[in-house]
Amino acid sequence: MAFFWKKEQKIISKIEKYLELVIQAKSFFFTTIEELIKTPIEKRKIDSVEKLHQYESLADDIRREIEYDLYNKALLPEIRGEILSIMESMDKIPNRFQSICYQIFLQRIEIPEIIHSSLFHLINENLETVDFIIKATSGFYYKKDIFSLLQEVDKAESLCDHIERDLIHQVFQLDINRADMILLKEVIVQIGLISDKAETVADKLTITIIKRRP
Repeated sequence: MAFFWKKEQKIISKIEKYLELVIQAKSFFFTTIEELIKTPIEKRKIDSVEKLHQYESLADDIRREIEYDLYNKALLPEIRGEILSIMESMDKIPNRFQSICYQIFLQRIEIPEIIHSSLFHLINENLETVDFIIKATSGFYYKKDIFSLLQEVDKAESLCDHIERDLIHQVFQLDINRADMILLKEVIVQIGLISDKAETVADKLTITIIKRRP
């Protein structure tokens, strides 16, 4: 059993590195989307969005390394399956960061100043779910009690849904054309998916913990 634990430790170390990249991507996502929201369309630059893509790409590289190790190291099959499932779900979070910023930049979506405050509220609450799920995921591999963190993810995700609905309602009260309303709504929905992805990871962690109980 000590042999398996040594193998697990090496993979857990890579998972920690991966989670750190997700944290960095989250931070840079906020900086990038703030710039996109506040900068007029004609003055926006692709540089920040492409740099965000680099974070996502680095995270992908480490995830592939972890997958390779899982398939080629002598780990118990159930452990491999658990880690793969959690990693695949977690990977959708940095992918979402990149997708949202490209969406705003490439579709030249203008964000009316009147909704900036509400939109940043939505962004911050969704990113808080990412903080919770990263702490929970790290704690899971070190066999810590993470149920309180998983409950925080669930509560935060519900709050995000409420903010999202209110913001969509606000958008459709604006004096702008219908096409712009729909584009803004889609951006809001995509931001809301960040907390949905975090909740998916939380669900997988919960199921895995229950399965491991004697």
